[in-house]
Amino acid sequence: MKRITKKGIWIVLLLFFITSLIPILGLSFYNFPCADDFSASDDVRLAWINSGSIIALFKAAWDNVVFNYKEWSGVYMSVFWTSLQPAIFGEKYYFISNWFTLGLLVFSVMYFCHVISQKYITGKKYDFRIVAVLYLFVIIQCMPDGNEGIFWHAGAANYTWAFCFLMILIGIILSVKKEKSKAWKYSKIVISFILSIFVGGGNYLTALQGVLWMTFLLVILLLLDKEKKEWREKITNIYYILMPLLVMSLSFLISVLAPGNSDRMLEATGMNPVKAILLSCYYWPELVIKEWISWPVILIILLAIPFLYDIAKEVDYDFKYPGFIILISLGFATACLTPNLYAQSDVGGGRTWNICFLVLLFWVFCDLFYIMGWFSTVFQKKEEKVIWKKYILYLMIIGIGFGVLCTRIDKETFMATEAWDEISSGRAEFYRYEWEERIKLYYDDSIENVVVKRFTAPPQLLLFEDNVPHPGEWINLVVAKYYEKETVQSE
Repeated sequence: MKRITKKGIWIVLLLFFITSLIPILGLSFYNFPCADDFSASDDVRLAWINSGSIIALFKAAWDNVVFNYKEWSGVYMSVFWTSLQPAIFGEKYYFISNWFTLGLLVFSVMYFCHVISQKYITGKKYDFRIVAVLYLFVIIQCMPDGNEGIFWHAGAANYTWAFCFLMILIGIILSVKKEKSKAWKYSKIVISFILSIFVGGGNYLTALQGVLWMTFLLVILLLLDKEKKEWREKITNIYYILMPLLVMSLSFLISVLAPGNSDRMLEATGMNPVKAILLSCYYWPELVIKEWISWPVILIILLAIPFLYDIAKEVDYDFKYPGFIILISLGFATACLTPNLYAQSDVGGGRTWNICFLVLLFWVFCDLFYIMGWFSTVFQKKEEKVIWKKYILYLMIIGIGFGVLCTRIDKETFMATEAWDEISSGRAEFYRYEWEERIKLYYDDSIENVVVKRFTAPPQLLLFEDNVPHPGEWINLVVAKYYEKETVQSE
C-alpha cells in the first residue's frame, strides 16, 4: 500500500475545493445588480452609454467619489470600486464581479501563504497549501452572508475586496524583507503604497484592522531584531513596513475627516469610543457562538491542526507566550465590531459580519499555529512523536465523531449546497426569466413610468432588495435614475 503524502492530500483537497466552487460560479450567471449597485453606478453607466469612452467612465467614477466624499461618506476607495460594477456594460456581465471576488479571495490567501512558505518557513509548502485551502473553504462556504460577501457587487467591493487587499499587502511587506533584487524590492514597496491606500480608503472596519495588524507586525519585527543597534538604525531597517503604515494611516485619516461623514453622523445615533470598545467585547462572544461558528467550521479547523503542527515544529522559536498571543488576537477580532458601534450603535450584520468572520478565522489559524509551536517545545523530542500522534488521533476521533452527531447538513450549511439547490430547483432560472422581463420594460423607450412584478421566489444568495409599490421609495428612485425613467415601482 502506497504511503499517503502531503502532496497527495493537497491535490485531493484542491480538487474538492475547486469542485465546491462550481455551483457558486454557476449561480453567478443568474445574478443581476440590485439596490446600491444602481445608486453607486448610475452616472458611470450614463457616461459609458453617451461616450463609449473608458476615460469618461473613470472620470464619472472619480466625480462620484468626490460627490460622496463631500456629501455622504469618506470611504473613497469603496465608492470608487462600487461605481465600477460590470452591469454598466450590460446586465449579462454582472457575473464578472462574483468571479473576480472569488478569484481575489483565493489569490490573496494563497499569496500570503506562499510568501511565508517560500521566504520564512521553507520546506513545508504542501502543509501551507493544505492550510490555505482549508481556510479558503471555510471562509467561502461558511460565510455568514454569501449574498453581501460574494454575489452583491456593492457589498463585496466595499468589504470583501478590502480584506483581500489587506492580505496581499501583508504578504508583499513580508516578501520585501527577504527580497534580494533591488528592482523587485522597490517595485513591491510602490505596490504596498497603492494597496495601503486601497485599504485605508475602504470601509472603516477593514481600515482599522489594517492599521492594527501593521502596527502589530512593526512591533514584532522590532522585538525580534535582537542585534545591538541604535533604535534609529532599527527603524531604518523596517522602512518597508513603516512607510506603508504611514500611508495607510493617512489614507484612513483622510477618509474619517470627510465632510460627508459629519453630515451623515448628524442622522446617526453613535456612541463614545470607549463605550464602543467595551460593548465590542460584550457582544463579540455571543455573535461568535450564535452566528459565526458552527460544527462544520470547527471540524475544518480541527483538520488543519496536524498540518499547522508540522509547520510550527520547524520554526526556530521558543513560542513562550501563547496566552499573550491569544489575548492580542482576541483584541483584533473584537475590534471588528467597534466601528459600527461607534458610528451607529449596533453590531452591524451581513457584509460587516463577513469581515468579522474572515478576521476571526485568520486569527484562529494563527493562534493554533502558535499553540502548536508551544506544544512542540513542551515535550522532549523522543516523546513528541508518540504523544502527538495519540493526542491528534484522540482529538480527531472525538471531534469528528461528535461533529457528525451534531451537524445537520442541509441546503444552507455551505454556500455551494445552497447555490446548487437554487439552480437544481429551477428558482435561479425563473429569477433570471423575471429579471429579463423587467429589462424589456426598462429598455422600452415608450414607457416612462415602469411598473414591474415583484419577484416570485428570488434566491437568497442573489437578491439584496427588491422594488416596492411606492414610487417615492429610495430603491425605486435609484432604479429609475439608472434606467433613465420617470418612475419605477412594483405592483
